[in-house]
Amino acid sequence: PYYDRDFLATAFEAEGQGLFDVRSAVLGHLQQGGAPSPFDRLLATRLVHSALEVLADQFRAGTDDAVYIGTTSNTTAARPVDRMEDDLDKVNRRPRDQWWMDLRPVLETVSLQNSGNVPTPVSIMDAVDPTE
Repeated sequence: PYYDRDFLATAFEAEGQGLFDVRSAVLGHLQQGGAPSPFDRLLATRLVHSALEVLADQFRAGTDDAVYIGTTSNTTAARPVDRMEDDLDKVNRRPRDQWWMDLRPVLETVSLQNSGNVPTPVSIMDAVDPTE
């Protein structure tokens, strides 16, 4: 199913049972690129979940540390805002450490971008006798 803005507003309104008002808004000036993919939506859900957990923990502990949520090593984590400069490449507007950069050699191999790479046939199955 496709959960658009109107569906989510209706769902929150129904679940709230009149306890709060629900309004939807399009924040186009914050969005970059095209329509979010399923991966983008899942990542956003994970980041929000982590952020809410941090807020709940801070509320219980009586602290108000300024943190931001990001992904590291295949998990989400909260980091102090004063460390953000260390983690971001402001010129290119992206994290300094990209999780996929370690995969560049694989990318070059499978895309044959390096002229020295020659594809090698790989036998996936043993020869099968069609009469069997």
